[in-house]
Amino acid sequence: GASSWIGVCCFLALTRSHGGTAAVVATNSRKLVSICLSFIVFPKPVSGMMFLSGASVVSGVAIHATRKATMPTPMPKRRAE
Repeated sequence: GASSWIGVCCFLALTRSHGGTAAVVATNSRKLVSICLSFIVFPKPVSGMMFLSGASVVSGVAIHATRKATMPTPMPKRRAE
């Protein structure tokens, strides 16, 4: 309802003012904070699988960032004249 509409308006305003990348980072950061607060407010038993899944996510992000940083940028294609 109204909260979704407000969220969409905020996301669009952030996208217009700071770009799509900043908006996606802000959205994902909000989700991460929500998960962390969930563990603090509603304590859950911590298992090794939780650490394994967290390590998998961090590893995936690190591999993606490393590969993206080391890949050469493609040359722009020239138009046929």
